[in-house]
Amino acid sequence: MAIKFLQDYETKAIPPEAFTLGQVVEDRDAASEAHFVNRGYAAYLVKGKLIDRFGKEVEQPRSADDETGEGEGGDDLDYERDNLGDLDVSKATKPQLLAIAKHEEVELPKGDATSVKDLREAILAKRAA
Repeated sequence: MAIKFLQDYETKAIPPEAFTLGQVVEDRDAASEAHFVNRGYAAYLVKGKLIDRFGKEVEQPRSADDETGEGEGGDDLDYERDNLGDLDVSKATKPQLLAIAKHEEVELPKGDATSVKDLREAILAKRAA
């Protein structure tokens, strides 16, 4: 079964895994899926609907970007207009991080496929340099 994350979440495992709001994951075992669903980080994805641990339908996750009409890739984000330089990188969404990295000319090892954790680390390293 697939699960869909209802928020950005990074595991405490070593090495940690990072999941982003709206990310669908299909390759976890049942116990791992239940772990995320039981804690409210994700919901089961059944026939296009999100189902919580009690079998009740939940709303599709929405980010602040969804409410402002900005796309998944952050193409509509503007570094200066949206004050992305002042944003706490640890709380930024992946589209925001991609926009920051592009504006601040941060080199990304995997391009747009870079994980949220790697994006945060690359931005902070560039700013510290």
